[in-house]
Amino acid sequence: MVAKRVLLLQDWYEENDLLNPSFFALLEYFPDAHIGLLKNFAATLPDTLAQRRTELYAARLPRKNLDNLEALIKIQSEIPIADYDLVICNTRGYLCHLRREKNSHPRIIVYQHDLLPFLWRADTEKLNSQKAAELLRLQELDLEFAAGIDVIVAANFALKTTLAAMHRRTVPLAYPLVDSDLFFPDTEAEAEYFVATDSVDLEVLLHLFACVKDKLVVLREYRPDKFFRELRPDNIFYTGDLPMSEKAYYLAGAKALFCGETRTLDHLPLAALKCGIPVIAHPTQGMHEFLIDGELGAELETGSADELIRYIRLYRNHIPDRAKIAGEVEWLNREYFLRRWRKVLEHGQ
Repeated sequence: MVAKRVLLLQDWYEENDLLNPSFFALLEYFPDAHIGLLKNFAATLPDTLAQRRTELYAARLPRKNLDNLEALIKIQSEIPIADYDLVICNTRGYLCHLRREKNSHPRIIVYQHDLLPFLWRADTEKLNSQKAAELLRLQELDLEFAAGIDVIVAANFALKTTLAAMHRRTVPLAYPLVDSDLFFPDTEAEAEYFVATDSVDLEVLLHLFACVKDKLVVLREYRPDKFFRELRPDNIFYTGDLPMSEKAYYLAGAKALFCGETRTLDHLPLAALKCGIPVIAHPTQGMHEFLIDGELGAELETGSADELIRYIRLYRNHIPDRAKIAGEVEWLNREYFLRRWRKVLEHGQ
């Protein structure tokens, strides 16, 4: 089933964004589709987008205002979805608020890669009564708009479970494409250090590495606590805010990637497996299907210091078979992706 008039939407365009490969595959599937973005964060749009009819619907909206749900709803109310038969949103959750007109019946499919972190993962215990009430109101508003979506597709196992519970509907799962030009098994790179992503429980891991000699590269800004200011460990390196191409560079030399409890989902753990790097992940990362048998890493059970140190010891002198690990996720390719999407388009599942 190929709709006549198609609009493909994405939150924004940014070079090497982990959402881009899936978006570009959908563009190839719908060669005549129009394109809509809230913003463009690149110097120029790539030819793939520039040569199409592409609209920027929130070009003047500051990036920090993307966390304003009511501003997002207003912007999306002005997107002319009535002009199309099919609208597909490739989104982290920002493009779930399209407004239908009474006499228009476009089919809306949302390919969701995350929940809006500012909306669904706020620490309500730290909010005063007024702010907590406002958060609940916005969450109800978010769910109300979601009722008009025909199909929600999850890009992550944990997200599938969460969305199914939130919306009380069947949510199909379609793992995203990963850029193979950025993430590939570099068999010549030596495994020299561990890598960790930013997470809620990162402090536990940092304190452990401060007590051992193993090197750790942390993909975030340096935010020391009193313990680190006094100890000043020289085996922990903070990268700061990096473009995705440089994150791929650090992954290439990793012994393993630690991904703790997260409030913001991305596809870096999946990209690490594409690089042939073992992943040790908290269940919130949604990697259960890949890590259940222990061949590609491990899913944490408790995230305790004892459990973490066990995996540090396990992978300290272990040389990962990068080609074998990457081969285990080779099925996550363009053919698989489009096959899943054909099923979604034809059967809604």
